[in-house]
Amino acid sequence: MAEESTPGEYDFNLCSLEDLQQKTTLRFEFAHPKMGQHEIGLFWDGESAFALDNYCPHEFGMLTHGMIEPGQVICPLHAAVFDLNTGECLDKYTYDTVAYETTVVDGRVWVNAPGEKRHIQD
Repeated sequence: MAEESTPGEYDFNLCSLEDLQQKTTLRFEFAHPKMGQHEIGLFWDGESAFALDNYCPHEFGMLTHGMIEPGQVICPLHAAVFDLNTGECLDKYTYDTVAYETTVVDGRVWVNAPGEKRHIQD
């Protein structure tokens, strides 16, 4: 994760870093042009902000409900361990998930999700 730079190619200003640090996880609805609606989860591991597709590929457990450890999130359903930076399933329990680049600019967390559209409920 890049710290304090300009957003440049980052598409979505999702939340304040302070809010993420207080809550440790947040989820946001998106629409992918081919895959349809899904959620991107933001994670704070105590040092950095990360973004992953919010559902475990095994049985769709919400990763934002999992346990956060330095650099990892553990799925709440069957304890699959995912690398927060790459989305790789470290214990090979299931398939890898999608990781999204993040950056922090002026205290805001930005995520790069090319081609996606943010779904905001009224």
